[in-house]
Amino acid sequence: MAFSSHVSLPTDEPIPAAWFAGPKAENAPWFAQWLGRIVDDYYAWRRNYFPEDGVVVDSALRRQSEGFVDAFEDRLLELLARLKSDVPFHSPRYAAHMLAEQTLPSIAGTIAALLYNPNNVTSESAPVTVRLELEAGKMLCRMIGYPAESWAHLCSGGTLANFEALWIARSVRYLPLVVADAALWGCRVTSTRSGTRGAPPRPRASTAPSPRSPACGRMRVPRAMVAQSPRATFVTRWLRLHTTWWSAGWAR
Repeated sequence: MAFSSHVSLPTDEPIPAAWFAGPKAENAPWFAQWLGRIVDDYYAWRRNYFPEDGVVVDSALRRQSEGFVDAFEDRLLELLARLKSDVPFHSPRYAAHMLAEQTLPSIAGTIAALLYNPNNVTSESAPVTVRLELEAGKMLCRMIGYPAESWAHLCSGGTLANFEALWIARSVRYLPLVVADAALWGCRVTSTRSGTRGAPPRPRASTAPSPRSPACGRMRVPRAMVAQSPRATFVTRWLRLHTTWWSAGWAR
């Protein structure tokens, strides 16, 4: 899969005011037109997908939905009214929390991707947005100085990003210790993926005796028994979590 090496931007440095709606919505006129164009473009794509197919929601069904449309409009107006009580972090008068105004490109990109396909799971169910996510991740990697082969994925928020960073750092830090522990106890764990794509692998412990299994001079303990000890169980679970994470990551 090829990724774009860079994103073309205007040669002149854009002023910060062009990236935001502005405290008084100064950039709203042209941006609102583009939001309308995004919606129009999406519904045009729907209408032109196999245009020979018949109409499903016909005029009679639409007339029966007038009550729902009326309720939708009322509830939406109520929602917009309630949102007016939110914090005005777009205003220069507000400096109470670590919030910032959304950039216009991020708003437009979020709405467009949300309409077309918000289910960013695998390349089979989201072939375009998964690739866009990987491209964005490579852009972020390059921005902070990681090598070209680095990759990343987008999280739902800062809290989850922090948890994932700590989890990955822990896994990388303790990987040599876990492998050494597994070798010491003779617990060989292999993982196989089931027929369902993306399903977590199932660890299997060999029942063959190990020359390094704990012994009292005359007796060997087979691996299947070692795998049930608390320490070996930790190794098995760690390897399963580690393999599951990498399987999900490379599946993208």
